Amino acid sequence: MSQNRQEAKDRLRAEHDYQINLKAELEIRHVNWKMDQLINHQWHRLLEIQQIQTELIAELARAHRCGEGPAVGGGAESGPVGRTRLPHRKHPSPSNAIGRVFAP
Repeated sequence: MSQNRQEAKDRLRAEHDYQINLKAELEIRHVNWKMDQLINHQWHRLLEIQQIQTELIAELARAHRCGEGPAVGGGAESGPVGRTRLPHRKHPSPSNAIGRVFAP
């Protein structure tokens, strides 16, 4: 009789352990899925930032070829005072965009 009770307890303990392990595995899968989503979002934001930077570099190169000089600065090497500045950008500056990469 005692042996039967012990076997029943062992079966319950094994079932309980199985349920706990199953739950842990599901939680780990969910965390891995969430990490994949965050990494994917981060890659998209980094691509956007890179595109903004590429556009800014192209604008600076065009301005330099057109003789406008740099849009920022103002030292002696930047040329005469009163030169035309580059037009205002509609999208966020790279520093603001980088700050939002890690935002949820």
